[in-house]
Amino acid sequence: MILDYAEKKKLIVVSGDKDFGGLIEFGTLWGRGKVILLRYHIINAKKIGSDLNQLFGQEEKILLSKESLIIILSESGYRIRKHLKAKK
Repeated sequence: MILDYAEKKKLIVVSGDKDFGGLIEFGTLWGRGKVILLRYHIINAKKIGSDLNQLFGQEEKILLSKESLIIILSESGYRIRKHLKAKK
């Protein structure tokens, strides 16, 4: 699965797939790796690229330090949800 690969390689998955996003944000895949969900009404690659670049610059510390998080990115900005893993 793509999340397994991304976790092993310490990559960030960027997706606009709403079904996948639902599983990540509310379902069985919550807490699996780092995912940026694109929630744009109008797909404009230049705007999305610019927003991603700005996000990476502003949130570099969080992106590097957390094992699992979800970022929802849209025309109006972004919000970050961090997964808190239960301690054993």
